[in-house]
Amino acid sequence: MNLNFLNTDYLSRTFHFADQEEEEQAKRASLIRITFLTVFFGFLWCMSYVFLGLALATTGVVLYISTTLINVLFFRITKRYVTFRFIQLVLILFLPAITQMLLGGYMKGSAVGMAIMLGPTGALMFASARTARGFFYATVAVFLGMGIWERLDPGLGIVQFSDDINLLFFATNSAAISAVFYFVIEFFLKEKDRFQHMLHDRNKEVLEKTKN
Repeated sequence: MNLNFLNTDYLSRTFHFADQEEEEQAKRASLIRITFLTVFFGFLWCMSYVFLGLALATTGVVLYISTTLINVLFFRITKRYVTFRFIQLVLILFLPAITQMLLGGYMKGSAVGMAIMLGPTGALMFASARTARGFFYATVAVFLGMGIWERLDPGLGIVQFSDDINLLFFATNSAAISAVFYFVIEFFLKEKDRFQHMLHDRNKEVLEKTKN
């Protein structure tokens, strides 16, 4: 499969950040890749629910996919990376929570709310430690808030699943969210490693020229 449209050079030209330092280019390209990755998994998740005749349950994820694509287009047009990054992290923080509540809370939501942790994780990789800490505190607040809401409204949820369906989606959601976490970190570390090798080679060339 040809994935050249996801390489750093192509993304830096398409989204107009080729003038940034190479490390910053790598970070921005990684965030764009990860954004598309979450859209891809979100689409598969929606299709599985639609296949089972539970299209109403996909409301939160459809909202995430549509707003994410609008946010990507916003970045492409305006070149405002910091705004794009903030909006994307906020979407990751709140829309999985909305999806979980629409499904009926922690147990009926089949672990879909765990995707919220991508918010502070992404902030650690693509923003500052201070920003990441803020997103982490917000994540804790969202988790606790969902628990309190579910306790106050036990009948929460717009769809009802059988125990077998709940178990199936608990397993598949856990696997999918784990896969997203893995590929998010893998993408980031690969770009970091590539940059370090590039920097090492460049320093080596400068040192050799100095000796000559």
